[in-house]
Amino acid sequence: MALPGGRELIKDMAGFVQERHERMREIKRGGKKIIGYFCSYTPEELILAAGMHPVRIMADLPDPAGPVDAHLQNFACAFARSCLDQLVRDRLDYLDGIIFPCTCDSLRAVSEIIRANKKEGFFYHFLNMPLRVEGDPQFVFYRRELELLYNALAGFAGRPPGLESLKGAVALADANRELLIRIWDFRKASGPALTGEECLGIVNAAVCMDREELRERLEKIRNALAGGIGDEKDTGRARLMVIGSVIDNPALIRIIESAGALVVGDDLCTGARYFSVPVNMADGEDPLDALARRYLGRIPCPTKHPVDRRLDHINRVIDDFKIQGAVVVLQKFCEPHAFDYPALRDMITGRGIPVLLLEIEPGRLAEGQLSTRVEAFVEMLGGGR
Repeated sequence: MALPGGRELIKDMAGFVQERHERMREIKRGGKKIIGYFCSYTPEELILAAGMHPVRIMADLPDPAGPVDAHLQNFACAFARSCLDQLVRDRLDYLDGIIFPCTCDSLRAVSEIIRANKKEGFFYHFLNMPLRVEGDPQFVFYRRELELLYNALAGFAGRPPGLESLKGAVALADANRELLIRIWDFRKASGPALTGEECLGIVNAAVCMDREELRERLEKIRNALAGGIGDEKDTGRARLMVIGSVIDNPALIRIIESAGALVVGDDLCTGARYFSVPVNMADGEDPLDALARRYLGRIPCPTKHPVDRRLDHINRVIDDFKIQGAVVVLQKFCEPHAFDYPALRDMITGRGIPVLLLEIEPGRLAEGQLSTRVEAFVEMLGGGR
């Protein structure tokens, strides 16, 4: 029997994302410091272990133009511009600090702008990370960088860095990852109960809300899915995979699924790349060693190499989730993903899977144009409304 409230919980998590600014202010009023970050390469376990609340910064302004133009040219990454705009407008006034992992040039530029203009007492840290994520020297270097970050966070929080706190934070983050993996696995079935839009809402909430509360909610959603929350979604609909960097606007997935498709798999920074590789810390293993192993060994994004693990992940999703078509979502002026696209397209089409490229800009979805292109793509696959 279905668990009552399963669908309501999923809707509420999507609502949490829309209301996240006020929700963060509530957490801050409760006495907790809030540390923002931009990328899933940020080890949120270190923030949790220091007794603070991690929140991922998303692009949600309807128009990123404005004071940001004094800092970044208009052909810079649209996502980076939109996030910086929120910072310079002080819309993220609840943040006590911010962490920038080494990823792309655009976010590196945002990092330097924030470092040069941050207020006194505001925590700032740039997390150096190897761009090549294999090899012993890379591990030694990155492990040391994690230790520096953890010591800095603990000092800012006014508490000594502790081994038990770190172990507890790793266990909590891993529990949430395992639950997200189980929830995603329900999409392998021929009639999954979740849409891609609902899954995006879940994972976007996962990087914002209190992680203990998150675990409770994810457990209820998993139990509801196991019991069958009904309302099967994909009768006769094309099964798609979405590939890209950050998708924090559910309207895009809604447009794709309204065309008669169902998004059942992904390779997204706000999707499987965030949670699909747990830490799985061995008994007696140093937590910082385990974290370095996990973050270097997770599914890489186009800013890291070699790309083998990422291509293996995409091929595995195509097989396990019975993918019929792939939609590659490119943030406007995102150079790493743009350079990555030709080889990625050739690999996927080489397997007989059609690929559609969509270029988007935060807050400026051309819904009519996107709908027309997606509808034509889905019709080509033999689906449609």
